[in-house]
Amino acid sequence: MQKPNDLEQTTSSSESATQQPIVTQAKPKKLPVTVLTGFLGAGKSTLLNYILSQNHGYRIAIIENEFGEVSIDDALIVTSKEEVVELSNGCLCCTLRGDLIGALTKLSQKKDKFDYICIETTGLALPGPIVQTFYLDEQVRNEYYLDGIVTVVDSKHIIQHLHHHHHEKKHGEEEEEEEEEENEAEDQVAFADRIIVNKVDLIDEDTKKKVLKKIRKINGLSPICETSHSKIDLSFILNIRAFDIDRVLNMDPNLLKEMDEHQHEEEHDHHHKHDHHDAEVTSYAIVKPGVVDKEKFEDWLLDLLTERGLDIYRTKGFLNVGEAKPLVVQAVHSLLDMRFFGEWKNNDTTNKLVFIGKYLDHEELNEGFNACLKQ
Repeated sequence: MQKPNDLEQTTSSSESATQQPIVTQAKPKKLPVTVLTGFLGAGKSTLLNYILSQNHGYRIAIIENEFGEVSIDDALIVTSKEEVVELSNGCLCCTLRGDLIGALTKLSQKKDKFDYICIETTGLALPGPIVQTFYLDEQVRNEYYLDGIVTVVDSKHIIQHLHHHHHEKKHGEEEEEEEEEENEAEDQVAFADRIIVNKVDLIDEDTKKKVLKKIRKINGLSPICETSHSKIDLSFILNIRAFDIDRVLNMDPNLLKEMDEHQHEEEHDHHHKHDHHDAEVTSYAIVKPGVVDKEKFEDWLLDLLTERGLDIYRTKGFLNVGEAKPLVVQAVHSLLDMRFFGEWKNNDTTNKLVFIGKYLDHEELNEGFNACLKQ
């Protein structure tokens, strides 16, 4: 099992954000990468063009991963035979249809020309493998860091994209294909660090409530912003350092409390334990006091992620293992990173651990976690 390298800290941790950043850059600076994902027609291209047209001070390089369709606004494109195109606003665009590592390597030869990368994925892309590229490929890891995954959701159609459990089976193949696509929409929401609920001007309040509830069930953690025409305050999606281990400490404890209460209600409502184990992606939070045995926990979580890593997309949390600092946990599938970091907020040393994935067996997760607590 491979652990990701420490992300370089170019600024001080969030607690001291008001002080001057500590600049420690002996190594060449790693560049931040934002991954834009979202189902077909959700508004990713509109968002990308909006980013390019704003005055945000970044020189952005774009990696387009669409199938043969150029979605960058024609007005911004300067024609060129190269795969890396300079846009008329000074940004670069790399329309490589090949693999991501190839595109990143190609762009790194022009690193003096930009200081930020946006990857626009195809509407059918699963975010997992993209995330893993940033941890598993050494050259990529040395030059870039993943800043965050931003998922654009089409609020008018998302419910039907996600509702594949409740319709009758149609004949054969067609159904399977549809099922595939719909799961991708679910995965994109599950992996998101920021969720943009777009096209809210096209739906009524009631539909919006349903959409938000559905998204929250899949991903109980990530901040949501509602938009029309993908217009957004860019500080919500750029330079968010969502994969920075200290940001995990900023998981909103109230949100976790709400998740916890919501889960208990659901468990009372369901008489059949198995209703919880269907293939839907959900979030589950464990919020418990006590001191965790670090070794036991590490063994348990590694076993769990090795065995169930494909079903468990994201794991985040902070634990009290009896040290002055919390043990911060970040995992993407079975890639695990655990470190002591930051400090307890308001001296609240409650353990908080969140899983996002499929077939989450709440009982099994609770029992496993409880077995790691020191008596």
